[in-house]
Amino acid sequence: MKGAFAHSEAVSADLEKSLGLKPLVGFTWNNGSLTSVNVTFPGIPPNASLAEIVASSKQAIRAEFKQMPQRIIVGFNVQP
Repeated sequence: MKGAFAHSEAVSADLEKSLGLKPLVGFTWNNGSLTSVNVTFPGIPPNASLAEIVASSKQAIRAEFKQMPQRIIVGFNVQP
């Protein structure tokens, strides 16, 4: 499990480099399989389309966790 937290931090750092905002990255495992990864940005990354944000998230997750989860959830915190 300790390794999974390192993967989570690495995904966050990768996305900060490529998109300019550092997201919180959470994950769930079930019976040794990565079931979901949540990527929550503190705002909407500037100069990136939604498609680019999703593609960058998938790429970072695949590279760092070495597998794709069943579900990826990308979200944004917005100020009211």
